[in-house]
Amino acid sequence: MKHFLHVTLFIAALGLFTVGCEQSKNPAESSSRESTPSKGPIKTTRQDGRILQSVVFPESVNLAGFKVHFDSRSFVNNQTTFTYTVTGPGDDVHFRLELPACAPAFLSATPDNGVTSNNDAFINPGIEWHPSTGSGSTTSNTFSITYPGNIRAGIVLVSIKTLGATQVGQIIGACARVFDISGSVYTDGNSNAIRDGSETGIANATVTLCDAFSVPLTSTTTNTGGSYIFEALPAGSYLIKVDTTTVASTQTKYLGATTPTTLSVSVGPDSPGNNFGFAPKSSKLINDLKFGVLLTNGATPNFWKKQLQAAISGTGNAIVSKDSLLVYVSRIRSLLLVEPFQLGSDDGLQAALDILSRPIKTDLDALNQQLLALEFNHVSGHGILGTDPALQLILIGWGEALVAASSSITTTAASSTTSPTTDAAGVYYLINKSSGGGGSF
Repeated sequence: MKHFLHVTLFIAALGLFTVGCEQSKNPAESSSRESTPSKGPIKTTRQDGRILQSVVFPESVNLAGFKVHFDSRSFVNNQTTFTYTVTGPGDDVHFRLELPACAPAFLSATPDNGVTSNNDAFINPGIEWHPSTGSGSTTSNTFSITYPGNIRAGIVLVSIKTLGATQVGQIIGACARVFDISGSVYTDGNSNAIRDGSETGIANATVTLCDAFSVPLTSTTTNTGGSYIFEALPAGSYLIKVDTTTVASTQTKYLGATTPTTLSVSVGPDSPGNNFGFAPKSSKLINDLKFGVLLTNGATPNFWKKQLQAAISGTGNAIVSKDSLLVYVSRIRSLLLVEPFQLGSDDGLQAALDILSRPIKTDLDALNQQLLALEFNHVSGHGILGTDPALQLILIGWGEALVAASSSITTTAASSTTSPTTDAAGVYYLINKSSGGGGSF
């Protein structure tokens, strides 16, 4: 489930993003204020075309009196072609291009008289052409190399060797010397500022990449698993920032950051695990649910227990049909959440009934029952009204993480001491008891 989004890195952007990357070190910060994949380099410009920052791939390089220019990267018929133009005096010259280890064996090269070798003094392995024969006039020659598959842009070594000198530079090419920044936006169930294995991601949150001078480069949104990635970045220092106003459209009124919302990141090598955590504000949620700021039309665990009993026995006054319950169980199983509610290997009705029928002896028992009832409410279109539906899913992920980590949770039969377990159960109880607002099953 944890697949990544691929971020477009444009060769030229026509403006700046409005979201900045000013550094924030306050974990409690709670508010402020997919394009077509490409493998090209980043270049951020103003309207007048002036480059504002230095995160630019080398498009051309002057070597030994010649200009080597990167023309294009094209992806056609599942093949990637990098094209170059070399311009200079018509002297005898050797043009050499690195064949990086990150790329597969190339399919073809133009002209087809290029020679591959691994014994050059500067670039190995590489392909080398001898384009001119000493005519004395200025010449311009085009070269290309084609690889199988979708090969992203990187930075490769290139050299020009003449009778008098050999000079080596860098230019855009296949996949080398570029790195990724990745991470997630997640529900920090235990508020420890670490994404534990049981904690779920938050989808559709905006994360912005800036250079080291806080100039925005590009943005992306997290996928359904809460993950994001910025690909093919030159080695260096960057800033990444999560836009807290996109972590549920409540502008995080009910969620608080448990980690900094801006991170300094250096790449070369890759930099994974740059995570942004958010925890539910249980006191605020409980208050607003109690006093009708958040209206609900959820149904209690006892309601769902009776519906399951009627469906299994075929008797009783069923409000929700057996067919509907089977659909709801299927939806619960397919939620992008961790355990516990996989509900067995059969139709799941009895497994769900068993959870809702257990005597409540501990806080964890209460949490299990309220959480399963909330999941039935959620998949049937019930629960919190008049707010971002993503908020309810985030709250469900909170409880799922707590239940999955139950081996490390201290449970008591009756206690006035609050804990994440009792807080979550209390929030769910208020959602499931319904404060009004209509809706029917």
